[in-house]
Amino acid sequence: MNRPILALLVLLAFCCTSCLEIEEWLQLRKDGSGQFTISIDMSGMYKDPTAKALLEQGGGETNPLKELGKLDTILNMKAEAMKAGLEKPEFWERVTSSIKANEADSVFIFNFSLQFNQLDEIAYMMQYLPKVGNMAGQGETPGLGAFFPQVMHYALQNGALLRRTEMMGDDKASDPSMSAMFAMMPNANYVLKIDAPSNIKESNISNASTNGKQLKASLPLGDAMSGQLEKLDGRIVF
Repeated sequence: MNRPILALLVLLAFCCTSCLEIEEWLQLRKDGSGQFTISIDMSGMYKDPTAKALLEQGGGETNPLKELGKLDTILNMKAEAMKAGLEKPEFWERVTSSIKANEADSVFIFNFSLQFNQLDEIAYMMQYLPKVGNMAGQGETPGLGAFFPQVMHYALQNGALLRRTEMMGDDKASDPSMSAMFAMMPNANYVLKIDAPSNIKESNISNASTNGKQLKASLPLGDAMSGQLEKLDGRIVF
């Protein structure tokens, strides 16, 4: 994945907020290791007139957005981390980023996935992810990292999984440009999905549903970005 494509993904994400879903998915093993994935699903962009115009115009045959009609690619996160001057470049060998885009199937998903050895590595990835590549944005333009919680803590305690997250920076709800964006995303959601190593007995996460080892909960994305992401925080006993 090249940098122009990554930068243009930011533009698309903010142009088709009405058809946007963020998913946070934790797959936890008994030994405390597992896989953590956070993704942006923009599949609805293929039905969005503004996004379609961006795909079809601007740059003719050299327009990199044309690649998003059909694309399946992986970003070298270690190389991007080294370019950003981050410490522990070897850590980023366990982080993969991919885009799957297929206009014929109306699928467009962009994700980051970490194979972690212990839960506190998730917090490290989320803290520094906005600094990698074009995630941080350019000038006054927010990056894709604006959609993700940058303070994220998972921990195991007495047979329970604890989750605590926060969105980055100041109160975004008071920013006129962000408030306008929230108004454009009535159908956009932040979805939490957790696969526990054994059947879930109980949880105090608001509006969560459980089915065996899996928990699911969701929150309107505008609420999540305006300081209410803690509604998805809590304790899961398994």
